[in-house]
Amino acid sequence: MLAVLHRSLMARSLAVRIVIGCVFIVAACGRSGATGGTLIVGAPTDPKKLFPPLYDEATGQAISEVVYDKLADIGPALNTVGDAGYQPRLAERWEWSRDSLQITFHLDPRARWHDGAPVTAEDVRFALSVYLDPAVASPKASELADELDSITVRDSLTAVAWYKRRSAEQFHELVNNLVPLPAHLLRAIPRDSLATSGAVRALVGSGPFRLVRWEDGQFIELAATPDFYRGRAALDRVVFEIVKEPTTTFAKLYGGELDVVDQFPASEVAELRKHAALRLERAASFFYGYVAFNLYDGASGRPHPVFGDRGVRRALTMALDRDAMARSVFGEVGVAAAGPLTRSQWGYDPSLPSIPFDRAGAARALDSLGWHVGPDGVRTKGGRRLAFTLLVPATSKPRLQMATLMQDQWKQVGVALDVSSLDPSALGPMVVKHEFDAFAGSFHVSPSPSGLRKTWGELPEAGSGYNPGRYGSPAFLAQVDSGIGAFQIPEAKRHFKAALETVIADAPGIWLYEAPNLVAIAGRVRTPPLRPDAWWSNLERWSFAPGAAPARAPSAKTP
Repeated sequence: MLAVLHRSLMARSLAVRIVIGCVFIVAACGRSGATGGTLIVGAPTDPKKLFPPLYDEATGQAISEVVYDKLADIGPALNTVGDAGYQPRLAERWEWSRDSLQITFHLDPRARWHDGAPVTAEDVRFALSVYLDPAVASPKASELADELDSITVRDSLTAVAWYKRRSAEQFHELVNNLVPLPAHLLRAIPRDSLATSGAVRALVGSGPFRLVRWEDGQFIELAATPDFYRGRAALDRVVFEIVKEPTTTFAKLYGGELDVVDQFPASEVAELRKHAALRLERAASFFYGYVAFNLYDGASGRPHPVFGDRGVRRALTMALDRDAMARSVFGEVGVAAAGPLTRSQWGYDPSLPSIPFDRAGAARALDSLGWHVGPDGVRTKGGRRLAFTLLVPATSKPRLQMATLMQDQWKQVGVALDVSSLDPSALGPMVVKHEFDAFAGSFHVSPSPSGLRKTWGELPEAGSGYNPGRYGSPAFLAQVDSGIGAFQIPEAKRHFKAALETVIADAPGIWLYEAPNLVAIAGRVRTPPLRPDAWWSNLERWSFAPGAAPARAPSAKTP
């Protein structure tokens, strides 16, 4: 097995060397006809954390990932198994040891920090020590510490990652989570004050854009790195302008003051289409909404009197026209979820079965299970009404709309639904303590389907918010674990498909919709294909059409 794995990894390493030349050809093509200009991005949140170990929201991630370069970046296929498709960045190549417990990264000798200092292997080693330091409290620490043992320095341009054990996603976990940091600037700063230090605020990175100005609550201005080792960006500047009020965002977009607005709401699509100077890019989604049934009665170990019955859960699912519900809430871009994943994840299989919409069939199924319609139109069994409460976050308009639709559709088969809309601060503890009947939640997933283990597989311990309904199928978990452990994608997909077939058939929840991933972009802006997990991933290749680059500065004050 190890010999086969080694041959596979050596082949991948060869592929990496071949890809290097292609990367620079593509980059050069992206720079031809560069037009300069300033791109203005509307940012819905004011990012407080841009330091790679600490950012915790999308705007902060976008800025951080164009200021700092990774060792390697995931490819367009979004594969997370092994290193197939990964694109060289700070590491121009890498090699695996025969037992796969070491990966040697050879850094590009041209790579520089924005202050001119060379990027070295010590910066990689130092970064790991920062990420893992409890005083820094990086949310990515657990991902790195789980399998990675250490990083050592062979010479100034060679860093070696040492692993505790092999895993199919060990390469992805390292390069996706660990961003090299400038040791020469940060080493002397106490770790417990690193996050608030001036050196971190200065954001000296190694990426295609460098920080120019950071005005809290107003804008963050970036400029193209003039001597960027992979070639200067086509744009001169990128400004992330903080516009928290949606109506102001739309007014600025339609008025030509903003060039990009991501997370564009489906409710605004019809209005955007009236503006010929704008276009809508629809990327694949990594966000799905669901209803989780509590399979147990409160926090006890007793089966829930309604949802403990698999047949009832399936009938409730069958009674909902989820395709029509998704279109009702999201319009033309509405899509029902295929299961506890999105179609963007490589574990998705279009042949996955589903519980079809069949309202008459749902009624017959409930009859057969002993739930009969009473005088008030609500089904009863043994003196208990088929009625329950759905918890919905008051801050989620799509889920509130979905709840109203579910209430109406279930009523037609004799099910009474009470919707309880609560502030997340009140709702969260109830979900964690399993003090609910049903919960309308959402998950933002990664390209890897391995997250199925935490979201629907593991039984949560006290204080954990994962798997709120406590679905605990040994068959499902065994297939997920086999998929996570598989070193070849076809084998992994086979196991994940079997796991998904199991959980879909068991219906521990209802997977309602995939949230549309929409980005509004000015028509004068030219872009490569947008990567669905990060629209900014190739920002250095964005440009304005010839003669269309506006000369402008960021607003001095933004509402």
